[in-house]
Amino acid sequence: MAMRPSCHPVSFGPRVDFQQAGPPRGSPRSGEHQYFGHVRVADAGSEFTVQLINANGKVQYTCTLTPWR
Repeated sequence: MAMRPSCHPVSFGPRVDFQQAGPPRGSPRSGEHQYFGHVRVADAGSEFTVQLINANGKVQYTCTLTPWR
């Protein structure tokens, strides 16, 4: 079963779904530009949700993939 993103159109080639510039060099670290990923799979494989969350716990990006049938 292939997965395709429901939040973006299907296209050929690489694309940027999330981009955020960091603070200027030498700035204090606030946790706003340090990220980790979180993946949630719904029951029966109906959805696959990916989130990027910063070190302060704020969700920066979310995309949900659904089965392509």
